[in-house]
Amino acid sequence: MTALVIAWIFGAMGFVNGCTTVMVLRGEGPAPHETTEMIQSDEQRAQASQAAENYYSTMNHARHRYFPLSVAGMLLGGVMVLFAARAMSGREAARNPLIQVVAAQAALVLLAHFLAADVRHASLNFENAITAARMRDSTQDPQALESVEQFVAMVPRILHMRDTGWLVVRSLLSGFIVIALTRTRAREFFEAANGRFSER
Repeated sequence: MTALVIAWIFGAMGFVNGCTTVMVLRGEGPAPHETTEMIQSDEQRAQASQAAENYYSTMNHARHRYFPLSVAGMLLGGVMVLFAARAMSGREAARNPLIQVVAAQAALVLLAHFLAADVRHASLNFENAITAARMRDSTQDPQALESVEQFVAMVPRILHMRDTGWLVVRSLLSGFIVIALTRTRAREFFEAANGRFSER
């Protein structure tokens, strides 16, 4: 059941992220200035706005690669949510398709990580600019600002480690889902559930 819940979450995440990206690429997302207007400092707002414009520009330039990947992620996410929900109810027929979709989504995530590396880097730079600006806005104390600057200098490395770490964890959890759904206990769970359905 834990594997099924994780599969459902991954499916929902893939669907939402895919939909969001497709909307942005179709020009329905927020304008760059809308994501930085809450920054107080004019200088920091200008830097963050430049990072936002670079992110959206990079995404548009990579449209021929990024749009198909986003649509595929949206579709696979929706299908995974459907099969995970059916599998949670004990539908044996949903187990094998769910395993295949989980493997396909894991492969797509790895593929997107490398094929859309330029977009990912631009996104991390944008997030770094926003984080740095908000941290600097949060204090006016010169002594505290020194500590803030030290942490701001570490933010790019932290974001990169988080990005790489999440890819590893995401891949490992996908493997866990596949293994869990192919174990004997999983088959017994579905057989018992199907027995209850047949009794009804």
